[in-house]
Amino acid sequence: MRNSTIIVLLAIALYLPVQSKSQQQIRIGARINNLKVLSSNIDDVTTPETILKSFVKPGMTDAERAKALWTAAIKYRHQCAPPTEEISGDWEAHDPVKIFNVYGYCMCCCASSLIESLNRLDGREARGRILNGHSDKDLIRMSLSYDGGKSSTEAARIEGPTPGVTRYFKASSIPAHVRKALLRYELTGNNTVGIFSFRVDADYMDPIAAFFVQPFTVTHRWRENGREMSKKTEITRLPFSYSIHADTDPEMVSVTYETASLQR
Repeated sequence: MRNSTIIVLLAIALYLPVQSKSQQQIRIGARINNLKVLSSNIDDVTTPETILKSFVKPGMTDAERAKALWTAAIKYRHQCAPPTEEISGDWEAHDPVKIFNVYGYCMCCCASSLIESLNRLDGREARGRILNGHSDKDLIRMSLSYDGGKSSTEAARIEGPTPGVTRYFKASSIPAHVRKALLRYELTGNNTVGIFSFRVDADYMDPIAAFFVQPFTVTHRWRENGREMSKKTEITRLPFSYSIHADTDPEMVSVTYETASLQR
């Protein structure tokens, strides 16, 4: 019925007489507030009350109602680092309507708040639990195989607690003439361990690369209190390290390098 109403309204709008310029000027700046567009093909999750109406049906037991609200939470959000609004004491979004309609993602405490608030609205007591450090039994093992998975060796591990942990590992004991490696992640713990993102880089030595470093110059340019500053450093070997001193917070401008042939 809604679709039919929309079509009729559009048809009426198309056949309205053309307004004069003065009439159009009067309507400049007009706006529509609290517009809601619904569809019979998707749940209405625009308010807490309509979330309950969309998922909780008459005749359900308390257990079935709680499971239905859990279904709503997993249907309209996925596990990811939570949105940080920094506009309240919570600083993360915990509102079911906002999560379902605006962001669509959140993390553990935010997901708990969805379950708590919806169940409380449905008349049940609900209490959240903060997982401080998640679990000290969390474990992520990374193993490498150079023979197609027939055997493997542990390359690195991350032991719990693991909330918000980022680690960098390097595997250097690689057999000669290896052209392929398999990396395996093994996650164990109390159902609180997970990986949000990972990256694997494979470095190799170019067989036709030179075994010596041709000297080159690196030039840093920056500003301090509006003054143009620069420093040139000649690099004669790799790896090579050097320091740059700044009296105040520097504003970086550029970093360039030149080989000896370009400097002539």
